[in-house]
Amino acid sequence: MHSHRRAGVLLALLVVLALGGCSSQSDKDRSDEPVSGASSGPDTTGSETTRSDTAGSETAGSDTTAPDSIGSDPETDAETDVAVSGNLQFEATALDGARFDGSSLAGKPTVFWFWAPWCPTCRGQIPEVEAVAAQYAGDVNVVGVGGLDDPAAIEDFAADLDGMTLLVDDEGAIWQQFAITEQSSFVILDADGQEVERSGYGDDIDLPAEVADLLS
Repeated sequence: MHSHRRAGVLLALLVVLALGGCSSQSDKDRSDEPVSGASSGPDTTGSETTRSDTAGSETAGSDTTAPDSIGSDPETDAETDVAVSGNLQFEATALDGARFDGSSLAGKPTVFWFWAPWCPTCRGQIPEVEAVAAQYAGDVNVVGVGGLDDPAAIEDFAADLDGMTLLVDDEGAIWQQFAITEQSSFVILDADGQEVERSGYGDDIDLPAEVADLLS
């Protein structure tokens, strides 16, 4: 009787163990299966890397080609294709407040007249400078550069001048470019923008004769 009970208990125990083993194996098999979407992770990362590399390539390309698109030779006037000397490479303010580009003077002789509004000698030179400007209009640039005072005073003096380009140089940038230290001074450039004559305060200069020589 007891032997039959032990046999029954052992049989039941074997059945329980067999069922438990099947369940464990089934769980192990499921854990080895790929999870949906997991394999797409690396592919997505790869595509982002590719896009990033492509963007980097485009950026690098634009950086290397940009210098080729920068303007023409800085010593050449883009509009006239005339060589511009260093003497004419400046920007200034005209009497009317407009921006003035010194390169616009290239290709013709130029007379720079540096004056100050409170200078009696400068005022006394007005008739001669105006006469030269009128006589050689279209052939020679005559540029009056007012300085050594505030813009209002320069503009008041310039109101009495006719037939020439007038620049307001109250900060002295153009005076410094041409190394002008006193008024009245003249600097004469040839058609290539090279200095051919200079005079300062007290110097005796025959302005009409100097200009005529440039055109002879």
